[in-house]
Amino acid sequence: MPSRPSSSQSGGSSSHSSSKAVADRYEPETSLRAALFGEILLCRDRLTLERVVVKTVDLQLASRHTSRAQELVQEDVQLEVEGLSRVRALGGHPNVIRLHKCFVARGALHLVLDYCEGGDLLDACVQRRRPRVDRNEGLSSRSRTRRVNSSRVDSSSGRRSCSDDSCGRPRGEDVVGVGGGGARATAAVGSGGPRPEDDVHDDGNGPFLSGVDGSTRLQEAVAHAFLVDVLSGLRFLHAHGIAHRDVSLENILLRNGSAVIADFGLCVPELSDLSSSPLSSLGRRRPADALCCDAAVGKDYYMAPEIVAREAYDPRRADIWATGIAFFILLTSSPPFERADPSDAGFRYVAKRGVKAVFAAWGLERDVSEGMQNLLERMLCVDPDERITMAEIWQHPVLKRPRSRAESIGGCT
Repeated sequence: MPSRPSSSQSGGSSSHSSSKAVADRYEPETSLRAALFGEILLCRDRLTLERVVVKTVDLQLASRHTSRAQELVQEDVQLEVEGLSRVRALGGHPNVIRLHKCFVARGALHLVLDYCEGGDLLDACVQRRRPRVDRNEGLSSRSRTRRVNSSRVDSSSGRRSCSDDSCGRPRGEDVVGVGGGGARATAAVGSGGPRPEDDVHDDGNGPFLSGVDGSTRLQEAVAHAFLVDVLSGLRFLHAHGIAHRDVSLENILLRNGSAVIADFGLCVPELSDLSSSPLSSLGRRRPADALCCDAAVGKDYYMAPEIVAREAYDPRRADIWATGIAFFILLTSSPPFERADPSDAGFRYVAKRGVKAVFAAWGLERDVSEGMQNLLERMLCVDPDERITMAEIWQHPVLKRPRSRAESIGGCT
């Protein structure tokens, strides 16, 4: 990664004096939280008077893929800048985070992003089951524990840290600490997933369920509104050759009642640049339009089975899988399994019986419409070649429904 972005990336501020002028334009109001490579600041744009988020990046840490806690991470700041710059050049999209400017000042890279006052979708929903956090007190100990547990990076397993974008609520420091990688949704939302040690028997009873916590489930109408938003943003990205590769509840922010896709540190900014590793060498049919990656990236709960299996994969299809997992969690308060691997009992159950069987086994078949269950089952098809495509998603009856208004997260049941 270059130590300094080009002038096109930095909004034309290539000299020290112009960079300082841009930096002086943004008046810090408060520190929202620590970031992997620096800090997230809530600032006021002195010219427009609007609030923005300025994400500071220590370029030395970023170039070594090393967090402030001296842990290896997968996020690539150059990928983030390239992806967000492409989105901006394409005119942007209301459901994709907007990069206002990118500049270097005081020895750090600064990304000026939209301020999303609602925070991320996971925290906004979890907020319903715990006392409201004082904006000046940071996170409750429970939430900090979830954040720590969601942040472990294991370079051998491809795990990574939690979201590092423009969330709106002040939080405790993002620490790369103990625990498994990825979104610890069961710690934060519920613990309804199957236990890893449980075998799956074909007795019709479904996977082991320790109890779905209904206090954090979203009503389907609200989840549907956010699903429309996310799929709209993804359709825009995929249509312009950008794959996200890290869709998760932590990376879906809320702004003015709409969902916004954020955190592009693992994106593929130019799908046409991917080397096409033949899937035929892996014994699988290669779709005519396949564009292949082979890097195992993302959060454990959200990683598609082809990524977990270390196969070459189409990142667009992996995005669809991850989106399906995210909205399954919103509708049930629990992920269906911990990892899309045959060693996981819950995954074996889903692979054998389908997602609709999980809704039935968990007693939620009447809480989630048949259409939504069908859509999620097709998004979570284990075989990526048979998984529903983005074009097919937008022809599904669920996407034909009018989008409900979702100005707040008050749809938590």
